[in-house]
Amino acid sequence: MSSKRNASARDDWQTPALVLDLVRQVGDIYLDPATSKANPTGAEFIRTAECDPDGLESSWTGITRGLTFVNPPYRPVWYRKIHREAERGAEIVALIMAKPGSAYFQDIAASSSAICFWRGRMLFDGVDGLPAPAPAAFESALLYFGTRRWRFNRAFGRHGWCV
Repeated sequence: MSSKRNASARDDWQTPALVLDLVRQVGDIYLDPATSKANPTGAEFIRTAECDPDGLESSWTGITRGLTFVNPPYRPVWYRKIHREAERGAEIVALIMAKPGSAYFQDIAASSSAICFWRGRMLFDGVDGLPAPAPAAFESALLYFGTRRWRFNRAFGRHGWCV
């Protein structure tokens, strides 16, 4: 989540509990490939920067047959990985920065099954479990890749615009 416009930006903010509860309405989280050991997603499998292989190197479809949830560092390499794993058949909910005019957003969004543009700016959690001091400096979107689009829309529809 780092940004050149925000020198204090960090990329280790954790997903808010509300968002994780909504993801679990889509399906049980089996894999979280871009996390820390302190992140409370409850995934059966996690991949951290310390793992070998890490979430970028490992196959998400080879680890599990269940739902992958990813709140990655906001970098192009992660968007390419999400797109590649979705093409391989992984069911994924991805929380990313919403920049509909950008090439990366258009590329990944075009291949998704559904998108929720989160209403308002998300208040992420810090690594200490406390909320961030202020909402994110950007809007967020959750992208779904899979066959249960109706479950995604039902879960997230009250919290943003789903298409």
